[in-house]
Amino acid sequence: MHLKELAQKLIEAKEPIIISTHCCMDGDAIGSEIALAHALRTKGKDVSILNQDTLPEQFNFLQQYFDSFAIENVNKKEKITVVVVDSNDLNKLGETVKYLVVDELNVQEIIFIDHHEPKEKVSDAKYFISDQSSSTGEIIYKLITEEFGLKIDNLLAEAIYTAIVCDTRSFRYSRTNAYSHQIASDLIKLGIEPEKIQTELFGCNTLGQINLLGYVLSNVKLSNNKKIAYAYIPVERLIDNKVLPSDTKGFINNLLTIKDVEVAVLFRQDTKNCIKVSIRSKGTYNIHNLAEKFGGGGHKFAATFTSEKSFDELKKEVISELENI
Repeated sequence: MHLKELAQKLIEAKEPIIISTHCCMDGDAIGSEIALAHALRTKGKDVSILNQDTLPEQFNFLQQYFDSFAIENVNKKEKITVVVVDSNDLNKLGETVKYLVVDELNVQEIIFIDHHEPKEKVSDAKYFISDQSSSTGEIIYKLITEEFGLKIDNLLAEAIYTAIVCDTRSFRYSRTNAYSHQIASDLIKLGIEPEKIQTELFGCNTLGQINLLGYVLSNVKLSNNKKIAYAYIPVERLIDNKVLPSDTKGFINNLLTIKDVEVAVLFRQDTKNCIKVSIRSKGTYNIHNLAEKFGGGGHKFAATFTSEKSFDELKKEVISELENI
């Protein structure tokens, strides 16, 4: 589906639109939801946001915008269009939201907007995928400015800047492009305060987060070839430090700062039976295929997957695979 067709579908939708995203929401997911919801409401659409999780604390500066779209009571008989942003998989929405979308709501159409290619597609769903984009926020900006023909106001500017900054980690990742910087420049010219937003996003850690990061850094290990750095967070450490899984997203970047390391791997035990594995590459190793092999996905140099295997078993398999790339 082309961008123009996506815009047309959204504008011409006769039924209310519910926007959702993956659980353990990050800045790209939140910013994209808020920006798209605001733009569609500006175009006269009936729009709500429905998520598995509540807004993480670091995004409290967006709370007033987020609350204005939050849905309290879902009318299960009313026809609706569901738009999923920053995800291409219904399973990632969380059990409650997925159940509502698949089994409870009178869904007329599902539209996915993401910058990751899906492994499998939902039959009858529509997809707009731009795997060259740095973030979903970048896609939403282009949709709003080029197809909706809307001017960017302060709400849109803060939401989109948040989306792009979070998914590029302040423009550090390899998928950051000239367009990403151009958008940021345009938004700054409109009057947003980059320092204030980045302080909210990256400079408001809790003591628990700092203590947990200290634990991670003190337990970093290197592979035999010294090219791979990895660490493990047991679920007990998350609980003891009162840290949500989403609050550890930036931890892995510290591992990539080690001299001569090309790949970082963070194993995070989210529950007793589930380990989330995040992999980042400086650009030499393509780790996308590895993540797919374990049932996950992502980009060439940034990918994730989850597993029910034990840490020891998983570590052995993943590190061995990476050493053989």
